[in-house]
Amino acid sequence: MNSTAVGLLVVTLASPVIVHAAPSRAAFEGAPVVRRLAPDSTRLPRLLAQIKRAGQPEPSAGVSTQAVVESHSSRSIVFPAAGSVHGAGGEFFRSDVTLENLGGTQIDVGVVFLGRNATGEPPMFVIEDMRSDALPKTFVDFVGDYLGLEGQLGALWIIPLDDNGDPDTEGALDGFSRIWTNQPGRTGTVSQQFDAVDPFGFDFYANTAVMGLQQNAQYRTNWGIVNLDDTVHRFRVFATSESHPGATDTTVEVGPFSMKQESVGVGSDFGGEGMTVFIDYLDDFDVDPTPWVSFASSTDNTTGDGWVVLGSAQWDASDL
Repeated sequence: MNSTAVGLLVVTLASPVIVHAAPSRAAFEGAPVVRRLAPDSTRLPRLLAQIKRAGQPEPSAGVSTQAVVESHSSRSIVFPAAGSVHGAGGEFFRSDVTLENLGGTQIDVGVVFLGRNATGEPPMFVIEDMRSDALPKTFVDFVGDYLGLEGQLGALWIIPLDDNGDPDTEGALDGFSRIWTNQPGRTGTVSQQFDAVDPFGFDFYANTAVMGLQQNAQYRTNWGIVNLDDTVHRFRVFATSESHPGATDTTVEVGPFSMKQESVGVGSDFGGEGMTVFIDYLDDFDVDPTPWVSFASSTDNTTGDGWVVLGSAQWDASDL
């Protein structure tokens, strides 16, 4: 978006399965209350440290592919891209976000907006009093209407909170988001769907691949990285296809609590076969594993339709 459009497919990794209670009423007594918190530069590092101390599940063992994925509720969730912004082909993309509280008690829900190429402290919001025995709640144009951030693109980090505003370690959330636009010149819509991802599902992996993309005269492709750490991290982005090996190879930095999304190359042509974007974490995992997510999307330049793919961990035979 801005000059490119966004899309992504996300999956949740490695959290206990939560059994859904039969819903009996709405998620809120009335309209949900969403309030923006006052700036506090210590808040996000504190929340991150508390979530890390609470412990994260280990990744599941055994053979795994993106064709068969694990989809679970999680202690906190991330939508790697969400916005209320114009695309490159006359589109206007909005994100409808659905959330469900599976933790057993009524909670507040923290929402951190990790802006694209953002610097400084990200804004944080609180959705007050989400019930645990209720139907999931869908927020239409969540970024524009509820967060008041029309014209912005970023990632959403969503955290269950206790009465003190700390992470609720007994809490569990699930979610879904649909990013959509009216098809240029028509009354119908096109959309791309993505579930919520466990932000700590990637912190075990340094090498990822995003497969099945297209970049040519018909399609444009963006890659993206979300850094949920309080430190700048470096990544290698390598886009290639059979007819254009190594066409894009660059090292990028992603700032703390921010998202980076870029085109693989405006006007570049990787041919008609599928293209793969490799996104690798370059810093030292042994020091402190980093919660991060990689993704990419391809979008039809005529219709605005497209597809999205989450980065897949690159295991060798000995890992399987």
